[in-house]
Amino acid sequence: MIVLLHTSADWHLLDSPLIRNGYIGVDFFFALSGFVIAKSYGPRLENLRDFVRFIIVRLGRLWPLHGFMMGMFLLYYGAMYYMRGKGPFGTTGEYSAGWIWGWNVREALFLNAFMNEGRVRHLFANFPAWSINAEFWAYVSFGLIMCFFSGSKLLRGVVFYGAATASALVVVGAITPPFGAAWGWSLFRAIFFFACGTVAFRVWEHGALAKVLGNTGAEMALVAGWIVVLATLRHLPAATPMTALLASLMLVSFAYNKGAVSRLLTARPMVRLGELSYSVYLTHILVLSVVAKVVRVGAGTFEASTECQRIVNGHDVIVTCFGSPWFMDLFVIAQLALVIAVSHLTFAWIEMPGQRASKTFAKRLFAQVDSGAAAASKPTLM
Repeated sequence: MIVLLHTSADWHLLDSPLIRNGYIGVDFFFALSGFVIAKSYGPRLENLRDFVRFIIVRLGRLWPLHGFMMGMFLLYYGAMYYMRGKGPFGTTGEYSAGWIWGWNVREALFLNAFMNEGRVRHLFANFPAWSINAEFWAYVSFGLIMCFFSGSKLLRGVVFYGAATASALVVVGAITPPFGAAWGWSLFRAIFFFACGTVAFRVWEHGALAKVLGNTGAEMALVAGWIVVLATLRHLPAATPMTALLASLMLVSFAYNKGAVSRLLTARPMVRLGELSYSVYLTHILVLSVVAKVVRVGAGTFEASTECQRIVNGHDVIVTCFGSPWFMDLFVIAQLALVIAVSHLTFAWIEMPGQRASKTFAKRLFAQVDSGAAAASKPTLM
């Protein structure tokens, strides 16, 4: 859905609410992340050692592909400036070499989640990565609270869900934080929906709603509700609470894996798409940008135009068009297929090696710490 949202082509669904509001899929994945992390790491976060191991492994999940795509975008934009006769980059202002390097240092450290909204209005390079910045700090917040308040489950819950409640108030505009962030206070969105995912895990773990949500009817009703929210989001003042509730209930329902929809999601093609989802998310902007550039250059060779003006979400936008909407539908499908193909490569060559390396590093690090501690504790003869 996110790929289709960012596809700038004159196809039949260009101004469809289901596509234009697809950005709330990011909120669903924040919640999914909270569910998975609570299930996989919640019981194992008891002390600082556990926290350090947790962060190393999560960095191994996020950073290798994130860093690789930063490098690819530097090459891409450098090539674009060079082709325009401006040198590798501009010399002053936004998109100057100094500005770009500063941006990438912050991006590499996931610090752009704390930037003021005005400064990210024209995000450089791989702009969907704003959510990766925010998700990392949601991990940090969760891990620190789990470790520092490990002695009391009640205190853990009070602190973590208190922070989530405050984040929710920021997201809905009830309170204003001391700093801004991209796309509706991204850090607070991440923490709030991440917390919703942890609540969903607790509900699923308890099993109280198994009879209510663990069936095909419930799954289909929740999916239908999600589609309705997508289709009417601009007209719903309570959109954030509704998406949070629906996302949480969908996670619980699908986790029971007792309905037709959840069984469909466990089919091998769907599982594979889930495995590729991070690569799809981080690579699609570059793939779409390169395709658009190739189309424009190719059309320029024949002195043909590939751009037209359309109204999307009530705004005039320039989109790619070099055929009927039916032909452009095929063009969009081809782009989507190309994104998935590229994602297969980045998953195998970047993501998986990075994950294996982080787990190996964490294992060796703590093996050395343990061996050093054991050696220090041995009695010595004087």
